[in-house]
Amino acid sequence: SYGGTSSSFGDSAALALSMQSLMAPGEAEQPVWMDQNEISNCPICAIEFSVVKRKHHCRCCGGVVCGPCSGQQMNVPGVNKTASKERVCNPCSKHLTDQATHQGCVLRSCVNLSAKQNATEVKALAVACKCLADEAQSGSPQLDEEGVLEKVLMNLIPYTRGVDPQIQRQAVRALANLAAQETHRSKTMEAGTVPILVDMLASQDDLLRLQAARGIALLCSEEVVRQALIEMRGVNTIINTLPAESDEGQAIMISILEALANAGAQYRVLLREHHCVFTLAACLTTKNAGVLEKATNILALIASDHQARRAIFESGAVTALFALLPNHGGKIRFNALKVLSVVTSDSGVCLQLAERDVAKLAPLLDHHDNVQQLQMVMSTIRNTSSSDERFARGFAMAGIVPKLLNLLQRTGPQGWASIHTDALSFFLASCTIDAVRDALVQGSGVMVLSTIASSTERQISEIETCLNLLSTLTSFSADCRRSLFEIGGTQMMLECIQMKPIANMKHDASLGISAEEQQMLMMSAKLGPALQVMANLCEDQPIWDVIADARAEQTVLMHASSKDQNISLAALRCVMSLARSTDARSREFVLRSDVLPSLIGHLSSKDESIAEMAAGVIAELCTDRRCRDELLKQDAVQKLLRMVSSSRNDSLRAKAVHAIGGMCADERFWDVITRSNGLTMLVELLFNPNSAGSLKLGVCNAIGDLVVDRNHALAFQRAGGAHALTSCVGMQDKDTAAAAAHALGNLAKAIDSANVQIDDTT
Repeated sequence: SYGGTSSSFGDSAALALSMQSLMAPGEAEQPVWMDQNEISNCPICAIEFSVVKRKHHCRCCGGVVCGPCSGQQMNVPGVNKTASKERVCNPCSKHLTDQATHQGCVLRSCVNLSAKQNATEVKALAVACKCLADEAQSGSPQLDEEGVLEKVLMNLIPYTRGVDPQIQRQAVRALANLAAQETHRSKTMEAGTVPILVDMLASQDDLLRLQAARGIALLCSEEVVRQALIEMRGVNTIINTLPAESDEGQAIMISILEALANAGAQYRVLLREHHCVFTLAACLTTKNAGVLEKATNILALIASDHQARRAIFESGAVTALFALLPNHGGKIRFNALKVLSVVTSDSGVCLQLAERDVAKLAPLLDHHDNVQQLQMVMSTIRNTSSSDERFARGFAMAGIVPKLLNLLQRTGPQGWASIHTDALSFFLASCTIDAVRDALVQGSGVMVLSTIASSTERQISEIETCLNLLSTLTSFSADCRRSLFEIGGTQMMLECIQMKPIANMKHDASLGISAEEQQMLMMSAKLGPALQVMANLCEDQPIWDVIADARAEQTVLMHASSKDQNISLAALRCVMSLARSTDARSREFVLRSDVLPSLIGHLSSKDESIAEMAAGVIAELCTDRRCRDELLKQDAVQKLLRMVSSSRNDSLRAKAVHAIGGMCADERFWDVITRSNGLTMLVELLFNPNSAGSLKLGVCNAIGDLVVDRNHALAFQRAGGAHALTSCVGMQDKDTAAAAAHALGNLAKAIDSANVQIDDTT
């Protein structure tokens, strides 16, 4: 098949059959002597013929030459039937010397085409054209002689139009074969061959059209040919006509389209506008490996155009490309993956893919020898799983998680960095899915992620992503927290948050920064997610001993005052987890006189998320007198009340109410609340239909503790509290309704139930 500068498509079976009627096997073309009356000068030396300078016929080609130019006597294979030698011209003697047994003669065919005797002889003319086509196909050295190629083209071109189809087929075949020879290509084009071949694409004769397309395929690397195809609308004919004819037609069409696609973006746009994608999609079912390779390569080139990606999917090519993956390797698989990795970057396409197709990617992760292929597999996995979680779940069920963990532990050429990035991106996007999370936690996932996170040689982005993954996993899974704690994860996180320079850290020159700047960048990248992991570990793991041994508790508190919101929030989460811990020592640390003031100070933060987190910490501690003392000292009750009254953040208000509820048992706080009109504020929150359910639940819980005291209960009753609680008893939120009913019960116990004013319906 066509694939180089001097190769060509072989003759189709149909064309070979049509040529059998022209010449029997082993039969040679016979020369027709040129009419000597028309020749006045020797065509070789240009001497004028006269009585002295006589004319002679060459017995090989039939041409008229002078005596000196035909002085040799030689045997002419296929022409003279005896062993006698005949007069031959000098050009013929050369090729008869070089090819003593070769029967073909290029000059003979040219003379036969120009001979008047053959003007009406269809078979003779067809034979002459066929012989020239055969000589061109075999790369005959006769064509390299000076002036021979020009003579061949001059005699051939008139027979490409307006003649019998047998003659025309062979003439076009001869031009296509000449185009196949790189040494003859330029002169063949200069003779005006290109418009003839493009025009022949519209022929009704299948064999003629096929030969014309063959010639175009061989010349399509030239810009002038591509322009002629566009101007004469040959591209549309090639796409819509050739594939239906034969396997050869399909192969020729694919070669032309590949040449156009390789020529530049403007040609790829042209192919897309001619709906070439649908033709290529149909070709993906062929068993011809050469066609498959070229078709997938064209699709890979066209896919670089964003507008073509949806068309590639709509044509059915994506499904066909997935089907190629298990059965083909090499360039076919490479090209298919290249298309899929680009097309799946469109989330709209991913949503319409079938799980059974996408699952064919999983086995390809075992091929570690081809880094580029792995990159495209990982890119496609990342694209599909981030668009639809059903793919991530399917990948997990197919056992992809251990394979990805294996890839993460491998290092190698530069391409491995992108493989690691895509694998980590898959985990980060999918770790909230049970199947993926369980596979990570139950396998070696925690160990692998921890190893990367503590590495001094991995890229900063990889380390940060691993820490973010551990943060997400530890927030969901108690097993993950236990596993991380058991392998020394607490100490690892403490090293990250203590902001110490990393020893033996490999300098990455590609970042364009100094080693010191890289150190700072690495420490900053680790800090936030490491604090998040620490906060999660504090939930149920006995980490206080590790923190205390490392003297890191003050470091955590220091980060709570960071100007970076994310770091400050993460540090406050750690403090909240310590406050909630069942380990009394961690709670004692938070209640220390040098710790509480800074925590309470965060209530005044302009950043509501930080103020909310601080209120949450206070809510956990305010049952302890030391916390209440500090709150009174800093007049923090007023801050909490302002949060309840003025903030639009229901979550912040709920935490503030929770903190207020925890302080209600202290008579000192009751005085502050009553002076600040706090009771009226709480009642209004219960009556307000726009108050969030969680906020009303917090208020009801706070009031339930508040009204245990008779004086408090009476004050609350006078503020309209019974009616406010009544309005919450009928809520659909069962927790809030139950809390309201409990508060009403406490109110009735604390004072004479006859004074608890509620309506009959309640």
